[in-house]
Amino acid sequence: MYSCNADCVFITETWLNSDVTDRLLDPNDEFVIFRKDRVDHNGGGVCAIVRKSLNVRRVNIELLDARIELLGLDIVCSPVLYRYFVVYRPPDSSRVYEQISGRDYMSAVVEGIERNINTKGPTVIVGDFNCPDVRWDDSFVPNDEIDLQLYSFATANGFTQVVNEPTRGDNLLDLVLINQPFSMPTLNVVPPFGTSDHNCVNFTILVDNVGPAQVESPKRRYLWKQGDYAAMSQYLNDHDWSHMISVCLTPDDLWSAFSDVVHKAIEMFVPSVEVRNSNASRCLKNKYPSHIRALCARKRCVWKQMKRNRGNDVLCARYKQLAYEYKAAVRNYESKREIELIDSRNVGTFYKYVNKRLHNSNASSVLEDSGSFVAVDHEKAEVFNSYFNSVNVDDDGLLPDFPRRAKANVSLDAVQFTEEKIHKFIRKLKPKLTCDPEGFPPTWSSS
Repeated sequence: MYSCNADCVFITETWLNSDVTDRLLDPNDEFVIFRKDRVDHNGGGVCAIVRKSLNVRRVNIELLDARIELLGLDIVCSPVLYRYFVVYRPPDSSRVYEQISGRDYMSAVVEGIERNINTKGPTVIVGDFNCPDVRWDDSFVPNDEIDLQLYSFATANGFTQVVNEPTRGDNLLDLVLINQPFSMPTLNVVPPFGTSDHNCVNFTILVDNVGPAQVESPKRRYLWKQGDYAAMSQYLNDHDWSHMISVCLTPDDLWSAFSDVVHKAIEMFVPSVEVRNSNASRCLKNKYPSHIRALCARKRCVWKQMKRNRGNDVLCARYKQLAYEYKAAVRNYESKREIELIDSRNVGTFYKYVNKRLHNSNASSVLEDSGSFVAVDHEKAEVFNSYFNSVNVDDDGLLPDFPRRAKANVSLDAVQFTEEKIHKFIRKLKPKLTCDPEGFPPTWSSS
């Protein structure tokens, strides 16, 4: 997910449940995650993972049966709204059909989508429908009620099925239906994810405008551990502090002047590097070691050979072996990192790691105000402000009577700062690298 630079990832048959948190799926907290897990049995489920830079919201689909694995979401690209549906229809052998028939399941899927087809832009339907006998290229539909329901829905609502290669063995199970096919210029069937027996389907969508372009300026990161603090201390000792105190007459002016001197000292004696928080740098940071990347490359190469030689059992077995070796290598690498974290005996780092995998900060990306969508931050702030003003209660001017807690003769005459007290306080600071709001970390102030 991180290495492919995809803006949206749609997954069917996720096998997720309430024990798997969203943060386990997205450890770096770069995406908004929408899920529809199966509740009655293991398996199934659908999931949509969307990059946080996009304005996205969930579509409220009123389903006839809660067991239907259907998920809808909108991506707002002003002035066009792009609606996506993610579907998983279990095969005929599934235990789901012990409680709902296959015909009723497909009817519920079709009706749920049909009632929510987008009227403000393209609608894209992706998923595993398990209808391999429908030949979309020559419009052949077998005499099966479930296949007929899907094909009739697609043709009646102007959808085009654009996947033209098998996605599992020789069968075309994973479909992409779109009612504006010219907005999808490319679509490719690519190697499976992990050890899945389904191929992935990659496609691009042409959009009018994702949002205002933001030119990201580089940020400066200081290498605090490499600072020359002895020279910094000498520089600060030689500074004329008495002149500063004599010309700065207010606390704000005094603090501003003091901060300027300290910032100048940091620039002089602490090395720094420029960093950009771009997708490329994130992908580089999350690259696996060379032996894992080599396994991935070999797996991809064997998949291409297997695609050209369908039915070759030797290539198929070789690909499965490489897929399991790659999965095991990734698991061992992640396990080794976690063991190193535990062995470091850093309690703060450990709990930070755990909390990152338990909680996900999925903020609201899009608001709806009087039928229009609001995606810009300052406009969203105005919407929230208007709502809060509408529910505020006017002040009646009456103050409650609180008894005085302190004695009447208690007063604060003076505050004294001695060199010994300040030195004692600084020595108690933990030598962390995290900076305060002014950009000063305690690591060098206590050294």
